[in-house]
Amino acid sequence: MWCIREKIGRFMRGRCGADSFNIFLLSTNIILSVFNMFINNVLISFFELVIISYMLYRFFSRNIYQRSKENNAFLKVRGKIIGFFRYHYYRYKERKINVYKKCPYCKAKLRLPRSRGKHTVKCPRCRRDFDMKIR
Repeated sequence: MWCIREKIGRFMRGRCGADSFNIFLLSTNIILSVFNMFINNVLISFFELVIISYMLYRFFSRNIYQRSKENNAFLKVRGKIIGFFRYHYYRYKERKINVYKKCPYCKAKLRLPRSRGKHTVKCPRCRRDFDMKIR
């Protein structure tokens, strides 16, 4: 058993292997496969085949620099999407405690305690003071 594991390890040395983008491609392919079981569309089957072949190409590729650039670009886009939903989730969750306002100078999003009235706020990004009315 260890002999097979050693041969596979020797074969995979210097190759890209599984990263976040490959895992995303695999999960997308599984979702398309389940979706295609009910619809049975040739176009979806073709997309599944394209995704599997690209995933295997990335998995066995020796050009690690290019694959890591692709993975970093994917992580950057995924981070923006997750950040967008996380921001709105916490904004909704804390809607009775905090209020979210924008700085009029640098447009930074500020989280302020929900205390009614007129307040002087200092922006942490541009360090300017401005008046903010909270209802």
